[in-house]
Amino acid sequence: MPERSRSPIEPAALEWPVRARLRISPVLLRLYRLIHARENQTTRPQDTLTMLLAGAGFSLWRAAFLAQADRLPESMVSEATRFFGVLIRDNAIAFQQDRDNSAWTAGYYLNNAYFRLAFLKERFHTDFPDSNLEAHIEAVCSKWLGGQERYLKPNDLQNCWDDAFEATEAALLHLERLSG
Repeated sequence: MPERSRSPIEPAALEWPVRARLRISPVLLRLYRLIHARENQTTRPQDTLTMLLAGAGFSLWRAAFLAQADRLPESMVSEATRFFGVLIRDNAIAFQQDRDNSAWTAGYYLNNAYFRLAFLKERFHTDFPDSNLEAHIEAVCSKWLGGQERYLKPNDLQNCWDDAFEATEAALLHLERLSG
């Protein structure tokens, strides 16, 4: 396990993660309301869209406090090794392990959000009358899945998070209109 720092955390280091959680929390509540309203209804085509967004939302929530890692190739490999060692040994993972191995886990959660948004774009592309949504999802797909540099610095991870958030929020707005 990595050495735990005994020095206090600089307040500036907490500003972006707190803002990110403040942005994603109302989105999660809106998603929850849609899911809750459908709990006893028959399956509708929007259910797939809702579940894709729920997964993207959860991943963004989790990544909000992880997207400060330097993602150098050697740290990603060593942290993935350590992460899976704990997973296999303990048969459980908590946020502490996510945080301690954030060079790998930040990418995992952001990738999950991006892959879900890419699938959403592929599966529902004709259902988006809002070109703004299409533009947000296209930006996400071209940046993350379009072959850009994999080993990102913290600000790059935060920018990726912001892009995925914008696409998720735009897709949710579209879903809310469909659910009217």
